[in-house]
Amino acid sequence: MPLKYIYEPNSSIMKLGLWNGLCGKYAVSKLHSNSHLFTSNECLEHFPGRAFEIVAVTSFTTKAVKQYLCNENQVNIAVRNFPYTVKDIYKKLKLNEGGNLYLFATTTLDNKLSIIITQKIKK
Repeated sequence: MPLKYIYEPNSSIMKLGLWNGLCGKYAVSKLHSNSHLFTSNECLEHFPGRAFEIVAVTSFTTKAVKQYLCNENQVNIAVRNFPYTVKDIYKKLKLNEGGNLYLFATTTLDNKLSIIITQKIKK
């Protein structure tokens, strides 16, 4: 289960595949062995990539996601280890691209398809 923050490594880390090194150096945990997203209870200023604060974690249903978005209809979506494309998710959830919220569609350690609603942390 995701903790308080989500971390997405930058492209150079992704290309090199240094997942275990990130876990050791920054004390983060993998969301899933194939998602390449990391989580922690600490806000890590020097993590090599983007950082997000988790607002909510929900199942991949329109009703569940809309409950947390309130009237927000613009979000940014990223897909990691998920069977649907970004385009499919925008269509299913009836959302538009943009806004301040970031949704990560991913599979968690318990193999559940989840939507993690976040806000980007400015470094």
